[in-house]
Amino acid sequence: MIDSQPEFGAIVKELWEATAPLPGEDAVEGLRARTFERLLTFELNRTQHRPEIEENKEQSISGGGDQSGDVQYLDSSLNSSKQREEVIADRLRIQVEEVKDLFDTSDEEPTINLHSSKLSNTRKGAVREIALLLCGARTALGLETGTNDIRKSAKEFNQVDGNFMSHLASFEELAIRGKPGSQNRQVRLKSIGWEALWKLAQSLTSNGA
Repeated sequence: MIDSQPEFGAIVKELWEATAPLPGEDAVEGLRARTFERLLTFELNRTQHRPEIEENKEQSISGGGDQSGDVQYLDSSLNSSKQREEVIADRLRIQVEEVKDLFDTSDEEPTINLHSSKLSNTRKGAVREIALLLCGARTALGLETGTNDIRKSAKEFNQVDGNFMSHLASFEELAIRGKPGSQNRQVRLKSIGWEALWKLAQSLTSNGA
């Protein structure tokens, strides 16, 4: 389970800020509202533990995802790789065809699809970039992100060591909720995190290279 203890007002404020268009970005009609609604619905369902959510968990949890069973895939309209690419492209302000340069969307939970040489040559910098990319893509699809999700991705790039959590906690672009000793804390991008992600995505895609 992702450990998070925010109050409702803080949740709404944080989610609305997180889904705001980036500076200089042309807002895609309805995109912010749809993303906000997906994330808010997730948060309410998760905290209220409604029985109907438990009954449908097998259908809503993506295969091979978070081992806690807490990740729920909210928007049934995003049932194809192409649709997921379109949503991620809108949120990251890149072209749809460029999403494949960054992510594998063949499964419901996106994974980072980059050659390790494109990441920062320092471990801390690489962890930051992995966290930004993964949080951004998962948020676009209405998925929560836990520290375990980021750790799993960072391991694939051989970027995990004893300083992993201290690195995450030091990034001003991230909001990390939950108790410091928890196994899987909730991670979200702050407003400055979205701006940093937008710049990173531009630099990593073919048109931004």
